[in-house]
Amino acid sequence: MVSIIVVTYNRIQYFKTFIKFLYKSTKQPFKLIVVDNGSKDGTRDYILALEKSGQVWKHVFNNENLPLAKAFSEGLKLVDTKFVVTVADDMVINQSKYGDWLEIFIKKMEQDESIGCINFIGARCSRDRYLQKYDV
Repeated sequence: MVSIIVVTYNRIQYFKTFIKFLYKSTKQPFKLIVVDNGSKDGTRDYILALEKSGQVWKHVFNNENLPLAKAFSEGLKLVDTKFVVTVADDMVINQSKYGDWLEIFIKKMEQDESIGCINFIGARCSRDRYLQKYDV
């Protein structure tokens, strides 16, 4: 099992799209941890609804927009899995010829015991390009 941590702040439309594609494109089981950095645009209500439906495992509601690293650290405090992947709230995850993106990351982490967390930063390029570039 792997934990996925996403941080969001006043970007409900991006976040809704992220959730849609995350569940559409991910076959591996995961625990989703959402850190909201003080949103005032309805994001918190949406997160609570997702948590009630079982799509969000746990959440953190910060009172202010913390620096990104600090916000991810708040999410890391809730992790109870061996592996962690951090992602951006505007990332659109699609399937490709490589298969399940999360399965690929888990295999990489299992192959190298020094890797416990992967930060998926390929939000602005195609997944094929990202995976080829980093040989994942």
